[in-house]
Amino acid sequence: MVLELLDRVWSTCRTSTEVGVHRRLAIRRAIAVVRPNATRMVLDELLHLAAPGADPQPEALAVLMRYAERLQYESEFRLASHVYSMVIDYATHIGHFELLLEAYEHHGTCMRERGDALAAMASYATGLSLAARRRNRRAHIRIAIAQSDLYWSIDRAEDARKLLDPMLRRARRLADPELLMRAAHERGIVSHKLGDDMEALLYFAEAFRNCADPKHQGRLLNDVGLSFYALGFLAEAGDAWLVSYLVTRGDSYAKWAAGINLLMLASVRGDEMAFDQYREALARAPMEAKLLVPYWREVADGLAKFRRPREATAAYKRVATLADRHGYTKQAQEAVRALEGNPVAEPSPATPPANLPAVADDLLAKVRALRSLPNLLGRAWSGDANAASAAPLRTALRRGRPPRSGVA
Repeated sequence: MVLELLDRVWSTCRTSTEVGVHRRLAIRRAIAVVRPNATRMVLDELLHLAAPGADPQPEALAVLMRYAERLQYESEFRLASHVYSMVIDYATHIGHFELLLEAYEHHGTCMRERGDALAAMASYATGLSLAARRRNRRAHIRIAIAQSDLYWSIDRAEDARKLLDPMLRRARRLADPELLMRAAHERGIVSHKLGDDMEALLYFAEAFRNCADPKHQGRLLNDVGLSFYALGFLAEAGDAWLVSYLVTRGDSYAKWAAGINLLMLASVRGDEMAFDQYREALARAPMEAKLLVPYWREVADGLAKFRRPREATAAYKRVATLADRHGYTKQAQEAVRALEGNPVAEPSPATPPANLPAVADDLLAKVRALRSLPNLLGRAWSGDANAASAAPLRTALRRGRPPRSGVA
């Protein structure tokens, strides 16, 4: 109703842009029941600012942008991409280029999350071209970082590396902590995807030094944990994931990613009690398909390992159905092979290297220090079964799934 109102009051095609009192009242009543409250407040403000005129008001456009960001935060990517498209149209009409650059970046990300790589690439390319014409270096780096995320998510990690290396150098020259954190984090993810986890830790350490956002710290810890796990530091990986699972606020995606990784780690360690706790806690989490598929895959693999064939069969069927429905072909095929008695063999944990570079060793020490944080629950994977049995686990994920285990 609000978007239709904006179309009416800002349209150049309609003969009348006036909106009756009764219609505005009906919209206010509809907004009053919107949840969560943060979204309702944005819509209230948008309705207040949406005044008829020859052009959209910049203040109202900024609030429309915030509404799209709220939808994106709530994983409503289809509606969010539509709202970003509206922002792009209106911002183009009034020449609001700063907002336009941000809208192209976020629209591309929403299309990526919807699985439309071509549309995402088109948005990023347009944004990069506009940023170059406007000589906006910070926007250019931000959009390039988002584009690199698309590259590695479609198995083009080498292209992501080639794109990110110059962006990281530019971020260092600008001395912008937020940009540097994002570029270094993304570069670490790419190194992990390319199988160089020692290098990944160096980039993650740089990202941590520049990270002031508690929500993003949870995502960083997830990815640090994946590299530690790949290098054989299982206890440290568990520490990183546990802190992300229990301490991250305002980012359910990161919490659920950490929980799935802890579920996997419990299975690897043969800790059936912790495995069941994480399985049951995450079963209640309202995860999207991108997270549900790896969750049920870890559940199925774990149940098979703990010799619970009936439950494992049901879980593999769930994986096959979900993966097939949402286009995860590889995961669907693996689940079918498991149902036929030919599961994918999981590699054994690596042996930790004797020596680490100084920066990586310092990061390892910092993660080990997290063990002393108060209120860390569910410690069964580290051998404290009593603590685990008493710990009421809470729902807690990020993006993608490596070839075998772990969720980034």
